[in-house]
Amino acid sequence: LESFISGLAVAFLMENPNAQSDVVKKLEDKNLSLRKRLLLFPALISGRPSILNDSQPPIQQLFGECKERRDSFVHCEPGPTPTKWGYVKEEHFHDVNLAVVSKTVDLTYEAICLAWNVVHGKDKPSWLPTRDSNGRFPHVQVALRPLDGKAVLNLVRA
Repeated sequence: LESFISGLAVAFLMENPNAQSDVVKKLEDKNLSLRKRLLLFPALISGRPSILNDSQPPIQQLFGECKERRDSFVHCEPGPTPTKWGYVKEEHFHDVNLAVVSKTVDLTYEAICLAWNVVHGKDKPSWLPTRDSNGRFPHVQVALRPLDGKAVLNLVRA
């Protein structure tokens, strides 16, 4: 999500060098949390109201229980002491299962698609594959190949 929302902002700024200064300032603000950028940037870029809502899925769950589990791995704290937000990181660290991971992937996918729809008016980015019936993404072979003397990244769908 971090790369995705930052990529939307940078693409807009590159394609719109004469954008309004207040929009540029907000898109370049490195102090905004990921949550705030995800909620704000699609509307700034498109000039339309965002359909992403802080108190509804997928944002509510992504930045609630999913983020708690993420933080439990990234900022691990062994022991039974609750965080200032009231959950015990060690418990979240140990209770991750396939259903939790799958839900997080689904919510991330949904957030990307909603933001993309606001910005581009399309259901999803062409580069975002659809999961199969087993919940897996298709294998993509990646190779660097020279093109006109420059190395480029080629993505080949298997």
